[in-house]
Amino acid sequence: MCKECLHVGEDGFLDHILNYSYKPLVDFYHVANFTWQKFPALRTKEFSPETVQTLNGFLPMGVELETQVVNSCDCDDCEYNDEDYVCSDERDDILYEVMRDIHNNLDCDSATFDQWRQLVIAKYDGSLNYGIEFVTQPMTVLAHKELGWVKQLHHRGLYSYSSDNCGLHVHIPKAFFNTKTLWMFLSLHEQFISRVENRSMFEFIAQRRDRGYAKWQMPEASGYYATNKLNVAKHKVMANDRSSMLNLHPPYTIELRYFKGNMKPEGLYGYLEFIQAMYDFVNVVDKAVPPIVMQRVKEDWVQHFMQFVYTNNEYYPVFSQKMLVTRKWGVNSGYINLELTEKEIISNGRRVS
Repeated sequence: MCKECLHVGEDGFLDHILNYSYKPLVDFYHVANFTWQKFPALRTKEFSPETVQTLNGFLPMGVELETQVVNSCDCDDCEYNDEDYVCSDERDDILYEVMRDIHNNLDCDSATFDQWRQLVIAKYDGSLNYGIEFVTQPMTVLAHKELGWVKQLHHRGLYSYSSDNCGLHVHIPKAFFNTKTLWMFLSLHEQFISRVENRSMFEFIAQRRDRGYAKWQMPEASGYYATNKLNVAKHKVMANDRSSMLNLHPPYTIELRYFKGNMKPEGLYGYLEFIQAMYDFVNVVDKAVPPIVMQRVKEDWVQHFMQFVYTNNEYYPVFSQKMLVTRKWGVNSGYINLELTEKEIISNGRRVS
């Protein structure tokens, strides 16, 4: 993208670090047949099947990736101050280069959109000592892969996975769920963390354990325990604090807070494919599973979900490969049956709305 096209939006091109409270205007971005597509973001929590169908069932996912900066600055201030002192010069230099390199890969053709939004911005985060939080527009997993923004963070003096306090949060639109599919989405997470045999798998997928700022507890709503989860799914709100692994406090999105920070492309893409696979799975169950099979699925959501992923591995190549090569849940583990016929599995082929 050329210099003129980089200056998008009223604020111009944002190549500097922004206040944590900054809220950019957003659109939904998707890539189909190697072509970028933009759709108005939904400012509602009510189910919108038309938008789901327009994006062919692909979830727009806004990513927040926390990173730390390795301070190797040799400016005068850093040289003559205490060891704990850090200045902003190096962070600003890194950010200036990274933001331009990310967006330089985009097409300047004005016929693509009447106006791009800046797809990635950077913000302060009070939980980081000397870091940058990269925040993306809501993009489908295909758009994230096409942009390849996370590759531009390599060899820049940034780190995330090796830090104890860097996480990766993903926002998905509430309007992509009806009451039943959100109830199943919550149920799948509940079995991941409540059953011992599933919890270790969830830790492996998320690459972290229960933490104070991402508590492995389910969203709760007022009402009797038996209807608690249903109330959450119906009203798309929660009573407990935002540090839960699933945060429903944002008005229009669900924030998944449980992933460890990861700057590797396969790390990010594995996380996003996992989320997309869960969304596809609950919609397949909602639309295609007869009651007698539904009862069997409810008895072990996780194993049926993993069978679905392995059966449809071409749609989730990074995530499925990560799991298939493990001894505990992979090809030779006995955890799943790769020889099931089409009639014996929930679905053969990802859901298309």
